[in-house]
Amino acid sequence: MLASLLAAATWLLIASSLGWPVSTTHSIVGAIVSFGIVGAIVSFGAVGVGAVAWDKVIKIMMSCVESPVLAGTLAMIIFKSLQALVIDTKDPLANAKKYLPFYAFFVDFIIALVTLFKGLKHIESLKYISKDASLSVMIAVLMVIIASAMAFAHGSNDVANAIDPLAAVYSIVEAGGDIASKSVVPSWVLLVGGGGIVFVLVTYGFKVMKTIGKGITELTPSPWLCC
Repeated sequence: MLASLLAAATWLLIASSLGWPVSTTHSIVGAIVSFGIVGAIVSFGAVGVGAVAWDKVIKIMMSCVESPVLAGTLAMIIFKSLQALVIDTKDPLANAKKYLPFYAFFVDFIIALVTLFKGLKHIESLKYISKDASLSVMIAVLMVIIASAMAFAHGSNDVANAIDPLAAVYSIVEAGGDIASKSVVPSWVLLVGGGGIVFVLVTYGFKVMKTIGKGITELTPSPWLCC
């Protein structure tokens, strides 16, 4: 597990320093798969491929295809609806005031799902949008809320990727060498994982943000600001 953590951390640091938005999940999964294969060869002197649950690995790798396709499809549907109902109309601001409440409901619904499945107890919903506010500002408010919810969900997932190997080792040591199917993760392990993610975000995160925000395509609240 030390080898897996060190390998994944090294690769993620290199990728983050170069501004590459790589997957933490796939990095740690790949490291653990390799560790399992090599560990089985060293321990038993046999081919270690059978030590890996490949059905689980295949499901994880399928997300490499499924995630961008599904996210891209949903993004296209949402943008096309905005374009038809608000952006390409004679009075975009008036139509924004008419239709944006429905998008605000959708945003709040997604945040409610994050709250339900990720365990966040309290979150402030969108309550008020100024009557003289521009269309760009109105959309930007929703973007901030969505980004906050996505950051919470993504961060909770990445903490799990970072601390699972450490928690596994800790639980085995605590149990005197016995391997349990499930174990309670100590609070200090969660703190280490969360602190590590915050530290890397502060030091290297801006490079990945630059790649996502400007390197792939110029991101703005309203499409006509960049086109």
